[in-house]
Amino acid sequence: MMRVVMTGPHKLGSYTLLIYDGQGKLLGIINIHIVHSILSGLHRRDLLATMRTCPMLHTEGMKVLLRSEITLYNRTVPGFCTYVLADPTFRGPLLRRISYRKDTRGWYDTAQPSDARALCSVLVHAPNLERLSLLHSAILHWSPSHVYPSILPKLTRLRVLELYGVQALKSQVVREMNSELVSLTLRWDDRNPWEGADMDMIKFCAHSLQTLHLTALPPASASPVSFPSLRELSFDVPSSLSDIVNFIRLCPNIRSFKCRTIPPSTPSEVEASRVRYGQTLTNQCWEHLDHVCLDLSGLYQLNLRQRIRRVDIVIRAPATHSFMIRASTNHNFTWIDTILSDLAPTHLQLNFEEGAAEICGNLPRALKHAYGITHLRLVESATCHVNWRSLFDALQPMKVQHLEVKGSGSVSLAFADQVGKAIPSLNFLMVGTSSYSISRECMPGEVIIQMLDDDVANTMSGVVWG
Repeated sequence: MMRVVMTGPHKLGSYTLLIYDGQGKLLGIINIHIVHSILSGLHRRDLLATMRTCPMLHTEGMKVLLRSEITLYNRTVPGFCTYVLADPTFRGPLLRRISYRKDTRGWYDTAQPSDARALCSVLVHAPNLERLSLLHSAILHWSPSHVYPSILPKLTRLRVLELYGVQALKSQVVREMNSELVSLTLRWDDRNPWEGADMDMIKFCAHSLQTLHLTALPPASASPVSFPSLRELSFDVPSSLSDIVNFIRLCPNIRSFKCRTIPPSTPSEVEASRVRYGQTLTNQCWEHLDHVCLDLSGLYQLNLRQRIRRVDIVIRAPATHSFMIRASTNHNFTWIDTILSDLAPTHLQLNFEEGAAEICGNLPRALKHAYGITHLRLVESATCHVNWRSLFDALQPMKVQHLEVKGSGSVSLAFADQVGKAIPSLNFLMVGTSSYSISRECMPGEVIIQMLDDDVANTMSGVVWG
């Protein structure tokens, strides 16, 4: 049986491994750094197998695992915390990336107070963390109130911070951090504002931040600061368009933003707002802006006049009287035409929400000026379903190559064949859980349909949509 012995440290502080065979014959001498590099390059399954060969490789392999991406679920937290806390001064500083997620495979997933406390004890000994993702809102709820105010300011090497259920903390906790974050996600109860939250609390990372995801856009700072590196912005709770505009004007290199606006009361207010922002943003151009996701009236009011590759439009009826809904519906088609003309996207996503059935059922009218669209994604809702005959009529004069319909059930190979023949330019189709490639290397009018594996289809979709 092979035997491995570690010797050192030598003059330069390094260690070596002496490898002997079963008869005690020296087989080789390897520097420990080389061993660590080899182990770091192994697939996880191969690494675990190698760790079983001898205690020394087990120890070095555990160092590699502790430095890797660690994803925790409720069932794995106790074992992980017990292992780290058995030697916290050595194992804690090795930790680099920790993600705590909900276990979607479990029927009942809830964080235990004991798990939250144990994880806090681990984080106290992990000063070198580069990523901390607590994507389970119960974790902060069950954590002792004094722990994170003392932990987060000390994580000076942190680059990615994601916290769900952050209303359990005071906003001052974030305000006192001093790490150069590149990605920040803060989620709180969208029914209530997070007390004390404003844009001042993220000033500490304004120059390094590249990605920002918030439940709601906090109140502006008294002295606004720019975000020169910010590339991606999103928030869920509708905000006033003026607040959105004021913020994105502080982000000269924004690439993608996803948000919702508080809708105005009447179409005439929409038109007045569009004129106002057209004047305000006359000389404003976001050179790198590549993707915008906004509700229809908000995007129309914003009055952007620049080419944007991908545009996602959320279409919903206003929550007001029926006469207002009819008036808004009559304007929706005009607004869509104007947006497509101004932005000239090649990738278009339409999200049909409550009250959007008329537009969903009349796609030829909605897409009559969408000649430049090559990639189209339609997202159905419980009350809005795509009429395929209407869709065929809309797409025949267009050059759509990639079509996705989200919300529907799977479709058969025969149906995919029918779609391929009805839309001459199409080469990819995804409907619900079924995906197909469409090729035309055969007789005119005929198509070859091939069903795609889910992973392959999702990868293809992710690449083209960016």
